[in-house]
Amino acid sequence: MADNAVVAHARGASTDSRDQILRKLKKLDRQNSGSSGGTRKPALRQNRNRRMAGLLKQLYGWKCQLCGLKLASPDARRHDIHVHHLDGWDGLRSDRLSNLVCVCPNHHALLGLGALQFREGRLLEWTDGAWVERKLEVDFHLGNAAGD
Repeated sequence: MADNAVVAHARGASTDSRDQILRKLKKLDRQNSGSSGGTRKPALRQNRNRRMAGLLKQLYGWKCQLCGLKLASPDARRHDIHVHHLDGWDGLRSDRLSNLVCVCPNHHALLGLGALQFREGRLLEWTDGAWVERKLEVDFHLGNAAGD
């Protein structure tokens, strides 16, 4: 039922402008900053703020921030975009704008393997035996484009 609410919210909010979505995200960001940490459970998914993840996916038009790829079903009703925590999950306080990035499944796997890393606001990729800086394809919230 919670998933249906997220889908309904995303459909209803689809007319929101980028600025409106960013305002909603920043409000959730402030709320999550006061949350206590959580206990990581031995499961594939942790309890998290699904509304924040849904708004972030909407902000990026269901595209990967790293490559710009948009994976969608033929009817465009389902999208396969993931929200990755740059620092490990530690309760809702981890669902902060500065700690989240939208990625395709391939880049999510590379982040999980450690072949892609964010260090001090820079994206680094392990290529030919060395770390190489890489630019984000799309960035509305991690860099200057997000505003204050």
